[in-house]
Amino acid sequence: MPDKPLKQVCSKNAPINTDTSRVAEVVVVVVVVVVVVVVVVVVVVVVVVVEVVVVVVVVVVVVVIVVVVVVVVVVVVVDNSSSSCSSCCSIVEVVRHNDAAANDDDDEYDNAAADCDDDYMIGRRYYKICEVQTHNLLDNKTSHFMTKELDCRDHVGFIKSNA
Repeated sequence: MPDKPLKQVCSKNAPINTDTSRVAEVVVVVVVVVVVVVVVVVVVVVVVVVEVVVVVVVVVVVVVIVVVVVVVVVVVVVDNSSSSCSSCCSIVEVVRHNDAAANDDDDEYDNAAADCDDDYMIGRRYYKICEVQTHNLLDNKTSHFMTKELDCRDHVGFIKSNA
């Protein structure tokens, strides 16, 4: 029974990768640093003025732990949201690559496919065709282009690694 191509069409409203994720990451880090500095200053003032050291220290430790956890979660989410074709707007389709019908003009993909060289994976190489949209702020033009990412799958069809 031949494999059927897997198809996933992107929503027109789905987010497209931009460089704003790095700006958001920097803003989050700056806000966290400011909050930590303010908390430390408040603790020092309270400790000097009022001698309720134990309660204040416990509160400060809890606040710092919460802030660090929030920052880590936000940074991980921001990084993962912009890292690969599969998370960008548009996976147009995922199709099975047939080694016998490899295109001669697609050397880059063929070389990547050669990296999936486990014997049991022969004939189980897939690639995602992705539509990428970029926007040039200098000339205010948007351009589209297509890319391919190779998925190496085992004999059952599970993704083993990305080449």
